[in-house]
Amino acid sequence: MITALLNDIRKSPVKMILTLLTVALGTGLLMLSLSVSGFLEKTVAQKLETGGVILSYANGSWDGESMERERPPVTDQNIVNYLEQELDGFVAGAPVRKADWDSVKAGNYSWDIRTAIGTTPGYKEIMSLEMVNGIFFTEEQSSKGEKVAVISRSLAELMFGSAEEALGQTFNPPETTFQRGPGSGKSKRGISTYSIIGVFEDKNELFRRSYQMGDMIVPMTSVLPQGTDISRMLDYMYASGVYKVEGMTKEKVLSQSEMILSLAYGDDTELYFWEGDLNGQSSSLDEIRTTLSTFTIVISMMGFILLITSSIGILSIMMVEALGRSREIALKRALGASKRVILREYFLKSLTLSGICALIGLVVAFIFIGPFSELVTPLFAGLSLEGVETPGVSFSAILTAFLTALIAGGVLGTVPLFSLMNGVISESIREG
Repeated sequence: MITALLNDIRKSPVKMILTLLTVALGTGLLMLSLSVSGFLEKTVAQKLETGGVILSYANGSWDGESMERERPPVTDQNIVNYLEQELDGFVAGAPVRKADWDSVKAGNYSWDIRTAIGTTPGYKEIMSLEMVNGIFFTEEQSSKGEKVAVISRSLAELMFGSAEEALGQTFNPPETTFQRGPGSGKSKRGISTYSIIGVFEDKNELFRRSYQMGDMIVPMTSVLPQGTDISRMLDYMYASGVYKVEGMTKEKVLSQSEMILSLAYGDDTELYFWEGDLNGQSSSLDEIRTTLSTFTIVISMMGFILLITSSIGILSIMMVEALGRSREIALKRALGASKRVILREYFLKSLTLSGICALIGLVVAFIFIGPFSELVTPLFAGLSLEGVETPGVSFSAILTAFLTALIAGGVLGTVPLFSLMNGVISESIREG
C-alpha cells in the first residue's frame, strides 16, 4: 500500500502534495482550535474557582436596569439560618453592602479605593480569602461595630509599602450622612478612625470584577452612627447579601433557595437571586461565559468544516484512481473477490492517506500553537491572562482531530467505488 501511495505521488506530485497539505492544515487547525478553546475554558474555570456556587440575594426585584428593593424589607438576619438549615452543602452567608466612600485618608495622603464593602466574618469563607498577615475581624468585633478593617495585599503595598507594615496602621473615611432606617431621618456620621488588623491575598482580576469583591472590608455595623440600635439595624442590613453552597449546580441552588425562603417569608415576598456583582447584575460573568462559549463553537466548527472540506481532496484522488483501475476492479470481481474485500482495500488506502495528513497536521499544530495562542488570547483581555503559560496541544484535541480526519477520509475515499461495483462486470471489463 505504501508503494502504491508513493507511485501515486510520483505520477501526480503537485496534486498529491497539495491535497496532503490541505488535509494536514485542516487537521492542524482543528487541533489548535480545540486546544486553545479548551485552555481558555479551563483558565476561566480556575480563575472563578471558589469550591462552590456563590450567589447573591436581595429582598426586591430586578426591572432590567436596576434593583427595586422592598422597603421596609421583609427578610431579616434569620435568612442565613434558614438557608444553612435547609440547604445541603451550605458553607456560609453574609450581608454585603458597598461602603459609601471611595477614598480614605492615611497620614498626610489620600488614597482612592476601588471597592470598599461592609459585611460580616462569613464573607471570608464565602470568597475563600487567604490571610497573609494578621486576622479577619471576628463575630464579636462585628456585633460591637468596632472600627477595624482588613485590606488586600495590593492596597497594603500601595498605601504602606508592604503587608507587614500595614498592620496596626489607621485610616479615616470621609465624613458622610447615613440613613438610620425606614421612616427615619438621615444622620451625620463624623470622621471615624479605622485600624487595619489583617491583610488578605489578592484575588485575580477576573474574580474580583465578577463578584465586585472589596479591596477594603470592614464590619457592616462599624459604619453605623454612634447611638444606633445595632440589633434592630441588622434586620435591615440582611435585606441583601451573598452565600456559598458546595456540591450543587447553580440551577439547583437557585430553585431550592427560592422554595426555602418562600416558605419562610411567604410566597408574596419578592426575592431576587443572581450570580455576580453587588448591584444585581450578572452581566460580567454571563458575558464572559457566553463569549467564550460562542468562540469555542465558532472556531471549532471552522476547524471541522475546513477538515471535512479538505478531505474532499482525498475523494478526488480516489475517484481518479478508481476510474483508472475500473477494469482491474471488474477482473477482481470476476475472479471471485467480494465487494467487501475491494471496499476494504480502498478504505484502508484512504485511511492511510488521512493518517499521513493527520501526522503532518500534528506537526503543524505543535509548531503554530504559540503564535495561534498569541493571536487569539488578546480577544479575551478581560480574563487577565497575563503570566499564564502558553497552552500545549491537548491530547483530547489530537484524538478528536485524528478520528475526524480518519473517518472523513475513509468514508469519502470509498464513495467512488459504489457506482463502479454496481455496474455489470462484463461491461466494465470491455469498457475499461
